[in-house]
Amino acid sequence: MPVPQTRRICTAKLTAFEATLEQALTADSNRAKHGRRTAKALFVQIQAQEYRGGYSAVTDFTRAWRELSGKSSTKAFVPLSF
Repeated sequence: MPVPQTRRICTAKLTAFEATLEQALTADSNRAKHGRRTAKALFVQIQAQEYRGGYSAVTDFTRAWRELSGKSSTKAFVPLSF
């Protein structure tokens, strides 16, 4: 039985841009959902600032940030019905 491989996350290229991403994600967390930037938009933004890494590093970072900050899109308010 083959051993499942885990994807190695190399954030060396992203490290210089983490502060920019955190600032953008923090600002977006205060906006309505339709007004937030997507990971693709954030990727384009940091590419304009000389980022030469991959898109998946950005998506991994944004997903982890949202999970840690409690702003994950998987959480929803479900009212109790009596």
